[in-house]
Amino acid sequence: MKQKSKDGPVRTSKCDKGVIITYIDENDFIKQTRALKTYYIRTYKDLVFNVSYTLKQANYEDGDYEIPPYTEESFKKVYGEFILKFFVKDKVIIIKEITPREILIDLFKMKFLKTYKGVPYRNDFDLFKIKMIVGE
Repeated sequence: MKQKSKDGPVRTSKCDKGVIITYIDENDFIKQTRALKTYYIRTYKDLVFNVSYTLKQANYEDGDYEIPPYTEESFKKVYGEFILKFFVKDKVIIIKEITPREILIDLFKMKFLKTYKGVPYRNDFDLFKIKMIVGE
């Protein structure tokens, strides 16, 4: 189902309980999920199967919410925990983003990044952080 907004068409999906899920910036969200699918498949699967099911089944009151999908310990130590941020307004769930946003967008743009001990890095500073936090 597509709706028109002042920013262009917005894709929405209607759930079993009449809850509608939409996005603030669908293109960025797709880039973030594709980066997860490429580098962190377990987090992607948790997001798709567990978190999306929770969104569809729960009755949220109006307000801001965060749901943390699975995050590997090494990634959590270097970049922080993955968190799905969304808010609810009039039974419409509006997904904001997955944080940490910058690393996910970079993972998508750069396609194949080098990894050290299972953690992808963009530059020498990221590699330095990984070596210091995860270990040499």
